[in-house]
Amino acid sequence: MTRRAYSTSLSGKLVLGTLAFLVTLDFLWGFEREFSGPFVAALFYASVLLLCWRKRHFQAAVVAGLFGLGIHLYELAIRGLQGLEGVERGVFFANVALPVLLVWFGTRAVKEVKQDGSV
Repeated sequence: MTRRAYSTSLSGKLVLGTLAFLVTLDFLWGFEREFSGPFVAALFYASVLLLCWRKRHFQAAVVAGLFGLGIHLYELAIRGLQGLEGVERGVFFANVALPVLLVWFGTRAVKEVKQDGSV
């Protein structure tokens, strides 16, 4: 069985990079927080990263981006920024902004995969 060779578009590479950054960021943030939310997010984004990387399933990145954005906007609306100081506040806003990039570049990558005709 031969492995199918393909090149990932720039949008696809940006999706993979954003997911890898989110996995690392949330994993490291999990050590600073008292609850397991960041670890759950890191595992979630890691599974989506594998889907995008191995299967070119960039729709998963769009769904993950919408889900991540929704959770963090809900947290912001309910809890506000209470208890978030300095670096933690920056990490929180990164977790709000980066899912927007996932949705944007994931949508572009989906279109490019469909145009490519593979998968």
